[in-house]
Amino acid sequence: MRKTKKISLAAILSALGVTFMYLGAFIQVLDLSVVAIASALVVFARIEIGTPYDWAVYLVTGTLSLFFLFNLNPLIPVLYFLFAGMYPILKAYFERLPRRSLSYLVKGVYFALIVGLLLLLAVFFSEALFGAPLFTGKLLPYTSVLLAALYVLLIFMCFVYDLLLSQLVVIYMVKIRPKIATILK
Repeated sequence: MRKTKKISLAAILSALGVTFMYLGAFIQVLDLSVVAIASALVVFARIEIGTPYDWAVYLVTGTLSLFFLFNLNPLIPVLYFLFAGMYPILKAYFERLPRRSLSYLVKGVYFALIVGLLLLLAVFFSEALFGAPLFTGKLLPYTSVLLAALYVLLIFMCFVYDLLLSQLVVIYMVKIRPKIATILK
């Protein structure tokens, strides 16, 4: 594939990612789903056009979503920029590690760091962004227990996301890629 075609495909994927996240900002039920869809576009870029372009899709989509969507729904661009957009790229590097157990260990550490950062942001900025503290009233004495439970649950969900992303790659490589191979030449 020529360089101009790769750049064009990266631009189209970035525009699609921002469009999906823009729709998710208006339809509140879809906010996490559109972040996953936008990260699937990064997976597609990683497979089809390679290393510098997948980073470009991630950075352009993340930056544009931060500029255009932060006032509508701050969760979408922050989650994409800090985790979902970058993880498909890092996943490829993590899975190249020599041992599978080492790969899972590195993923677990990465998930723990990212989830911790996201929870810190949620606690410190919840009042500024949403107009109320994260935990109030009767829940206030249980804040540390709730945060610890949420932390563990979110790390588990990151591993589920990793598994689903792996399955998406398999489905794409086996069923979809052979059908669109002539278009992407």
